[in-house]
Amino acid sequence: EYSDSMYAEEINMTNGDAVGISMLEYARMYAVAAKIGTFKEQRLIGIICVVLISMIGVFSLLTLLSAALKKPIALIIFNVINFGVFRMLSWDLEDRGVVPNSSYIWGISYYLYQICAVIILIGAIWLLVTKIRMKRRGNEMSLADVI
Repeated sequence: EYSDSMYAEEINMTNGDAVGISMLEYARMYAVAAKIGTFKEQRLIGIICVVLISMIGVFSLLTLLSAALKKPIALIIFNVINFGVFRMLSWDLEDRGVVPNSSYIWGISYYLYQICAVIILIGAIWLLVTKIRMKRRGNEMSLADVI
């Protein structure tokens, strides 16, 4: 009914835009909160959320790069760190009542992200075992190739 009304003027977001809000839009909102927050706590929360969301993006890219280069140990490390940061952000949003609440629930991507993290971990372990087996069979592969 009020989809054209402003939800957040600072970032030019209407109520209609806020219905399917993404993590990037959350980051934009928290960046604005960090910049113009009237209370120290608002600025701190904004900064922490922007850092956590940025870390998820960086570790997602590092996880993807590790997978593309077939580096199972790096893949495991970046995937676990990424999932840990994701869970910290999720806990923070839940603890402050941002999501889920009376207006918003977790979307499908929240659940898919966790499922994909487990699949990536299983795939990385499988890749590591495969590389170790190949090395034992006498294929020329250095320890650097496994790591």
